[in-house]
Amino acid sequence: MHKVSKIFLLLSVMVALLVSDIPVASAEMSIRYVDIARVMRESKVGKKAQADLQANMTKLEKRLEVKKQEVLDLQADIRKRSTVASEEEKRRMVEEFERKQLELEQEAKRAQEELNTEQQQLGAVMYQKVMEVVQSVSKDKGYDLVLELGGTPVVLYHQESNDITAEVLSALDASS
Repeated sequence: MHKVSKIFLLLSVMVALLVSDIPVASAEMSIRYVDIARVMRESKVGKKAQADLQANMTKLEKRLEVKKQEVLDLQADIRKRSTVASEEEKRRMVEEFERKQLELEQEAKRAQEELNTEQQQLGAVMYQKVMEVVQSVSKDKGYDLVLELGGTPVVLYHQESNDITAEVLSALDASS
């Protein structure tokens, strides 16, 4: 959910409470919050996703390192042979070097895009799982409203006793 839509949701809830006929002071709402970023970072599922992403990144880095070494080897060969090679051979070697260097840059760009896509997909799947657990814990405990505490300033004040992050972490780890 984007920052703007989170703020809009919070403002909508606040406006609804203000304009409703329900006296807010006497309404016994059970409001809690959860730190979604912490859940995603500290849960077993989150740690596994990070480990999988890191393993893929290491694999891609090794593949790029091989191509980089090919470019460096070709560059060293050009330097060695430049004094004895004909102009045509020098031109061909430089063209090959430039082609391999361009391939390396393109491969690095593809690898970065692949990692970004994988990270976004993992994040979306994780977020969906976390939301399911938050809803389950909230329903089981009878909470009326659960807010997200995290990177966006949605919750301006909270008491530690209203934090259900540990409960969500436990439930998520138990379900995986």
